[in-house]
Amino acid sequence: MNPRCHRPFALRNLAFGLVLCALVLAPAVALAQQPKKLPRHARRWVERTLEHMTLEQKIGQLLMVPYFGDFAAEDSPEFRRLVRRLRALHVGGLIVATRSRQPTGFDRSEIYALARLTNRLQEASPVPLLVSADFERGAGFRIRSSTSFPHNMAVGAAGDPNLAFQMGRIAATEARALGVHWLLAPVADVNNNPLNPIINIRSFGEDPDQVSGMVAA
Repeated sequence: MNPRCHRPFALRNLAFGLVLCALVLAPAVALAQQPKKLPRHARRWVERTLEHMTLEQKIGQLLMVPYFGDFAAEDSPEFRRLVRRLRALHVGGLIVATRSRQPTGFDRSEIYALARLTNRLQEASPVPLLVSADFERGAGFRIRSSTSFPHNMAVGAAGDPNLAFQMGRIAATEARALGVHWLLAPVADVNNNPLNPIINIRSFGEDPDQVSGMVAA
């Protein structure tokens, strides 16, 4: 039996994350044409990278920090703070965040600024970053001037899984263009509690079979 199978669960997850990073950073066409089995050189890269990491670096790879897509000079405090977290704390991932603004409540990232900042942070990171975002209503949920969709309950009310599929396809396409690899979507909650203000219209509906069908699509 391969002795690597006995590594702690967290480290196996880390290896998976590193493999995922290597894959999602490839062009879309290359990703679509990749073989089911991970190429040998990619496996070797993951194993070699893990072997040369300290325990502190491995722990850091399990962490994600929020960032906001606006124009920031490389000598700005915000940019320096992010780079310091990548290099000193060995952070392995980023998550696109909104920024509070009065009186509208919150502000969303700008398209070009987010893509540019993401690329700069990828260049600054010793290990490829896993970038995530909550695009549950499309990229417009977090990014200005990108596609926004109705709440999931409206999609569920239409009763057509193809609409859910198209929403996911478009969100994924725009995410890839922005450098985002992992979408924290779709919302799989069942709206079984009318007193819950969080699930509410973010759910596809109250029927578990309908919700699972929409989520799968």
